[in-house]
Amino acid sequence: MQGEPYVKLIRAQNAFCDFDWIPDQDHGSVAMIALQQMLLQADGDQIRLLPAWPADWNVDFKLHAPNKTTITATHCDGRLVRLRKDIMH
Repeated sequence: MQGEPYVKLIRAQNAFCDFDWIPDQDHGSVAMIALQQMLLQADGDQIRLLPAWPADWNVDFKLHAPNKTTITATHCDGRLVRLRKDIMH
């Protein structure tokens, strides 16, 4: 068929660009996902704040959680110094 080499070329190029899975260490977004999971984990209606964040690391963040919830917090010198939970209606 006349168009077959073109189709093979497209498939070969897309073989390395198909990101339909959770990124691994070869992709830049894995660091972002890891940091977000260290800061906030959600399971159903339960939100765990700073579940894997080292106590001696300071951080100021705003993250989206399930159910149209936004969490804004500041962790400084081993203490949670600011926490705000906003729910969009």
